[in-house]
Amino acid sequence: MRPEELFIHKVRKKTGETIFQYSLFQGGERVLVGISGGKDSLSLLDLLAAWNRRSPVKVHLYAAHIEMEGFGHRLDTEALGNFCRQREVPFHLRKVIVDLDRDQAKDKCFLCSWYRRKALFDLAHDLQCAKLALGHHLDDIVATLLMNMAHKGIFAGMAVKLPLFQGALTLVRPLGRLEEAEVRRYAELCRLEVQHQDCPFGKSQSRARMKEVLEGLAAISPQAKRNLFLSMSRIRSEYLS
Repeated sequence: MRPEELFIHKVRKKTGETIFQYSLFQGGERVLVGISGGKDSLSLLDLLAAWNRRSPVKVHLYAAHIEMEGFGHRLDTEALGNFCRQREVPFHLRKVIVDLDRDQAKDKCFLCSWYRRKALFDLAHDLQCAKLALGHHLDDIVATLLMNMAHKGIFAGMAVKLPLFQGALTLVRPLGRLEEAEVRRYAELCRLEVQHQDCPFGKSQSRARMKEVLEGLAAISPQAKRNLFLSMSRIRSEYLS
């Protein structure tokens, strides 16, 4: 097996292990996968489609893209649809009109994410999906942990599996144990048709800045990201006040 094939196999295996470890899916249920067109969400759909082909636990996959009207930039949704059809996953497109300048007190990234998430929740309900899969990876989870500690004074990150609406829907993150560099390399090796959408607010928002802090920690300790991730399940309350 060539190094490239070995790496792809490694990433797919780790994704499968995450699904098994956290019991993310049950056989026969419907799963909605949110796709933005970026490397993370396209890798997620590709990985789940590959997992579903070989796993004895079959699920019904659906993909959805939320288009934010009035945002200034649109992706090639036809290409997204073709990407999904190649993997035999039904594609759904929903358009949402938002005014990110309406509430100046709130972070624009937060507002954009909130509107997208609400649209995905509504679509999951319409499609009778039990799970909503998002493409957050280990770097996203740890960056959220640091943001909550620095800005809110609480110890909380992103859960790999999170029941919502009294269990009516469960949010899952199958890429939760993969570092961003692994996801990026996977997308490159699989030649995924990644679409780049430059956010006009991205560089000025706290998440982007916190990721810079995270990279600084990784430069000090190569295992910093994984250890921060593990710390969320290794809490020693007797040493906390």
